[in-house]
Amino acid sequence: MDNTDIQINLNDENSILQLQNLLNEFQNSVLNIHNTNANNADPNINNRYVIEFEFNIEPQIEDLPNYFKNIKEINDKLGKPIYINKKDEVLNDKECLICLEKFEYKKYKRVLHCCNNVYHKPCIDKWFKKNSTCPACRHDYLKEEDAENIIVNENELENEE
Repeated sequence: MDNTDIQINLNDENSILQLQNLLNEFQNSVLNIHNTNANNADPNINNRYVIEFEFNIEPQIEDLPNYFKNIKEINDKLGKPIYINKKDEVLNDKECLICLEKFEYKKYKRVLHCCNNVYHKPCIDKWFKKNSTCPACRHDYLKEEDAENIIVNENELENEE
């Protein structure tokens, strides 16, 4: 069998069936080759087959949620991260609620104003790139922004009257 690139669209509802049929065809062709060779082969030769499959599955970038696109947006919304000094209270047996690791001296933390929970800066930044809510209390920072915009718009309407 030659090296042939076969593409199956995984967004298609029949993709699993197509993949299953492809693998069945491949298995049958290997068995046919093996049976043909087995009849003509030296019994002392051990035939081995290496079967490799390469799946290149790339997610649709526009389909992935990306609530905060970069650190600047996170800093604008949550404030700058706080440096952990020697006397910081988080060093006393507190853990990041995301990774459950202890806080370390000379690292950075973020304190979310919604529930005052403390997180490692890298942990919560990664969280907010995929979510808009607090991991503990589920306060939605995007809805908060929408509420601020509504208040500003109502104030503008009152000023116009």
